[in-house]
Amino acid sequence: MASKILMGNMTELMENILSNLEDEIYSLYSCALVNRYWCKMSIPILWRDPFLFNRRRPLYISTYFSSLGEYEKIILKECGINEEFSKTIFDYARFLKALDLSRLCFQVENGSNSCLLIQIHLTTTD
Repeated sequence: MASKILMGNMTELMENILSNLEDEIYSLYSCALVNRYWCKMSIPILWRDPFLFNRRRPLYISTYFSSLGEYEKIILKECGINEEFSKTIFDYARFLKALDLSRLCFQVENGSNSCLLIQIHLTTTD
């Protein structure tokens, strides 16, 4: 009887457990590697504020670029970024909840043309 009740709320229980690991990136990363279900539950938490954990190089920028629409990809090409970004399993941009613009500016400027940041800002304010 108790197991049926527990299984009915498994998603909610997992969300509560994983949200308590929010600041422990290595634990969340390990959880994402357990199986597909755990991965599906962990990735949104890991990608809420990915720039918080990555201070060394702009690894996440290209992942977000892969989520851009056709209009934004045209802007990238106009800025001299002609890369083809591969499709990802998740729509990581959907999980983003916090964005430190100064950190984003730093990573974009160090990883690509500064024209890009201006164009992204213009498209998000429209």
